[in-house]
Amino acid sequence: MIVYQIKHNSKPSIRYACAATVRSPQPRHNIIDRRQNMIEIGYHTGAAPRVQAGNDSFVIAPTSFFVVMPDERYEIHLPGGDAGYTTLYSIGAEIPTLSYSVLDTDDAVELYARMEAVPDAIFIPRMLCTEEGDYQMLTALFRDAINHFAAGGISHEYQLIADWFEILGILDGMFRAQIRSQLQIDQPAETGSAHFYVRKAKQYICSNYKEHLTLGAIADHLGISTGYLCTMFKRGTGYTVVQYLNLIRVQHIRKQIIGGDMRNFPEICAEAGMRDIRYAQRLFKKYFGVSMYRCRQQDFGISLYHRNPWEEDMLDHDIFNDDTADESV
Repeated sequence: MIVYQIKHNSKPSIRYACAATVRSPQPRHNIIDRRQNMIEIGYHTGAAPRVQAGNDSFVIAPTSFFVVMPDERYEIHLPGGDAGYTTLYSIGAEIPTLSYSVLDTDDAVELYARMEAVPDAIFIPRMLCTEEGDYQMLTALFRDAINHFAAGGISHEYQLIADWFEILGILDGMFRAQIRSQLQIDQPAETGSAHFYVRKAKQYICSNYKEHLTLGAIADHLGISTGYLCTMFKRGTGYTVVQYLNLIRVQHIRKQIIGGDMRNFPEICAEAGMRDIRYAQRLFKKYFGVSMYRCRQQDFGISLYHRNPWEEDMLDHDIFNDDTADESV
């Protein structure tokens, strides 16, 4: 297993945050090789791609996230036939003070010892599998980041950076928890902080969004008052609890539509916990910029958020430093 030990203490510059569909039997190359100080974090929906990274080959499993470092070249290979497409959601951040090391080990004891010895570093494996609730929470953060990137402006820039650090922190925390679990080491005592409750609220919503959820039910699950839940959730995320729940639900609806679900829209919406189809349609258009019908007609071919930052024939080049890109690669 490849694990990255990452350190940085400067403000990242988010160079891209996008959702792009790849549909081709030809291998696709990443766009950040030859680019110094840049990290890419992402996930996929659709056909499971096989990634060739140096001498290693691995399949990006469902509900998992991948990390690519700046000096790593990889190729994405998709299954052939009609199912041979996937949508890659990724964020690329350039970090001036980035430093990292690569750990190639399956020894949980060694990894735990390193984590304890370097408490100021982030540890993330090349591919991290997550549980469904955590996956939904993280993918919602990715979509939020993509929307902030597309919107532009200083306020969205800072919210985008906040999303970036939250994603890094959650992935690091999940991986540490997995290592502790393997070694049967007790998890650190949870605190009563607002941050802890925000994360637990997100996990509960992402695991139960198909049900009839109320503020009272979520607050009771966390053992806090509804007033405290609403206050700290809005302060910690920028969303109300209801707005976040709606975001998770329309995200599920979109996932079903672009995945080829041909049921009528009221059925898909009801499955996601939204029985008012008109309300669901308004929210879908608000979050994704197109109607459900238009989303189905687009045939998975373009980003629903903004123009893709590269063209099909440019995927073999470093788009941020193209004048020095090696044309023969």
